[in-house]
Amino acid sequence: MIYNFVRKTVLTLIGLIVLSPLYPINLTYSATYAYVSNSFDNSVSVVRISDRTIITNIAVGTWPYGVAVDPNGEYVYVTNGGANSVSVINTYNNTVSATINVGSSPGGIVVTPDGAYVYVANNDDSTVSVIDTSRNTVIASVDVGRWPEGLAVSPGGDYVYVANTGDGTVSVIETAVNAVTATVTVGSGPYGIAVAPRGDAVYVANTHENTVTVVRTADNTVAATVPVGRTPIGIAVTPDSERVYVATSEDNTVAVIRGSDHTVMTTIEVGEWPYGIATTPDGDYVYVTNIADDTVSVISTAEAIVAATLPVGADPYSLGNFIADVPDGPADDNADPGRFGSASSSSSSSGGGGGGGCFITTASCWPPGERHGNVPGTSQDRYGAGKSVGGALVKLFWCHVSRLGNFSPRYESLYAVGRWSLLPLIGAALTAGFPVFGAVATTALQAIRARKRPTPPDSAGGGKARPYVKSTRG
Repeated sequence: MIYNFVRKTVLTLIGLIVLSPLYPINLTYSATYAYVSNSFDNSVSVVRISDRTIITNIAVGTWPYGVAVDPNGEYVYVTNGGANSVSVINTYNNTVSATINVGSSPGGIVVTPDGAYVYVANNDDSTVSVIDTSRNTVIASVDVGRWPEGLAVSPGGDYVYVANTGDGTVSVIETAVNAVTATVTVGSGPYGIAVAPRGDAVYVANTHENTVTVVRTADNTVAATVPVGRTPIGIAVTPDSERVYVATSEDNTVAVIRGSDHTVMTTIEVGEWPYGIATTPDGDYVYVTNIADDTVSVISTAEAIVAATLPVGADPYSLGNFIADVPDGPADDNADPGRFGSASSSSSSSGGGGGGGCFITTASCWPPGERHGNVPGTSQDRYGAGKSVGGALVKLFWCHVSRLGNFSPRYESLYAVGRWSLLPLIGAALTAGFPVFGAVATTALQAIRARKRPTPPDSAGGGKARPYVKSTRG
């Protein structure tokens, strides 16, 4: 009896370890969160979108500014302009898990679609730092135009677009070689920047001349120039690429541009000095940070009105990708292992990707009582929630699976081997009477077969140009 127990436990562990690199990252989601950087408070407010409440505030570095959420929602990256660093927030427990030193006065930040690399605009250095997320280490520095600020990444991850506020250009970085391969002249004082999700256009907010430049990505030429309100800064595109939202800061409004003909459809009054802007993943709402009255305006895209106003911390700049889907993990170390995390665990301490922004994130994976497929539900109930050994093993699996899973989409051979080798493993496991291993293997096979993998790249303090720094605070 003891022999059988040990044998099953050891084989289950081996199965989990073998399958971890092959397990997909696209887990189920049930809640959405916004991560809002409060520059004066040196904190990040975590806003639960479902009831629009702040569930926690996270202490980060000095003068937090740009925000980016990785595509899997596991990590949020925040530039600390006064500390020349990037804080890495683990969304499972809403704590800072790493701090990375970068260039001088980092501002805009963006994550590649596969989550493998983070690009950071260093305003004072006129460079962009490239961070390898698997090691949280800077692996390259790319010289760009003068005073780079907003960043945006193409849907396929092949290019990163950099708005250079000091010289009126956009640098196009090819991520395969981490070098500038094109420079596009746009308007005066380009700041916020966003790529249409369909990938055909880049939108650039020109702060000094009150326009938005539309760059055609096919040949990196200017396709249109759209007049908007005074001092446009943040910019975001809806998931269907049909509308572009621009924070016109000096007017305290948001301009809405129609994507098809690049004309202003309407303007919406928001809070005082709107800055960061982002869309929810479903495109139903746009979140706008207002740095002069410390609020977030929530715009209903269907009605083109402000549906709610939320108080946050002081100076919520939040330039970048601060709205996205995030899977919920075992945030609370004292939580029931069988629960695999829940939306409530986040209470512990994406429109077009880019410098205009998306700072919202979503959380959950297979909580008890919800079924996301026969085998996962059965496996969880029989061998997870009610069993101390099974619960511990599955909790260990969920703690590390998604990070290890980053390897599989990059290597086609590993992907193929994993898919086909799972078939005999499943049969052998079930025949031999190891249901835990069989259930996990079956789940992995189902997800691998259904998964649409992302297209990865082939490799991969208030700076001089920032148009508004609050001076009224002590």
